[in-house]
Amino acid sequence: MTLFAKLYTKNKENAYKDILKKYKEQWFAIVNYMYFANLISSGILSGKKVNKDFLEAVTSWDFLLPDGIALKLYYKKYFWLDLPNLNGTDFSEYVFSHLKKDTFNLVLYGAKREVIEKAARNISIKHDMKVHYFQDGYSDFNFEVLQTLPEWKINIMMVGLGTPKQEIWVQQHLDMIQTYNLLVFTQGGTFDFWAGNEKRAPKIFINLKLEWLWRFATNPKKNFKKVWYSFYLFYKELIN
Repeated sequence: MTLFAKLYTKNKENAYKDILKKYKEQWFAIVNYMYFANLISSGILSGKKVNKDFLEAVTSWDFLLPDGIALKLYYKKYFWLDLPNLNGTDFSEYVFSHLKKDTFNLVLYGAKREVIEKAARNISIKHDMKVHYFQDGYSDFNFEVLQTLPEWKINIMMVGLGTPKQEIWVQQHLDMIQTYNLLVFTQGGTFDFWAGNEKRAPKIFINLKLEWLWRFATNPKKNFKKVWYSFYLFYKELIN
């Protein structure tokens, strides 16, 4: 299956239900996100050498959720279909708010130590739940700690190592994911938002689909490549 055929096209309510259904059918599931800039940096749309490991990782497994307005516009232009914007920051909290807090375990892996500590604390307070285990992304994940996970709960693991590292990491650890019945989400920079290091845009920017502009204006160094990749490709296609 090609990457564009793999993209999930239903809304977040259906995504939530379909993901849980798949998890309960096979007792593990992998949810990746696709941001438009990742199509450029991985070589899929840029004409550069394609990162085959990344491409295999995002197309081999259960769900590929579209993230961001740029991908939505591109898909509309070339496939004449609407995509939802199921960005990782919003969708993960949608999942937490719809699951009963005593029915799932949450494991976080990624980011710096101080970031993941803040993220774990803040998200547990916000949703009145316990984070079973968290670990920074600068050491090999300690799967042995998952032996204490209650088997009857949904075991959610969120991996925030950055693209393409996180997707390839998940692909390389499929045996452990299946062993511990994990529902894995590759979350990118979500932990920075939970920790408070990154701020969401004011509601008016979100409603106008301009959150990308807010992020670029408030943190241009971090977000330059994402914005540049998006504008560059659209510019090239306009002049060709």
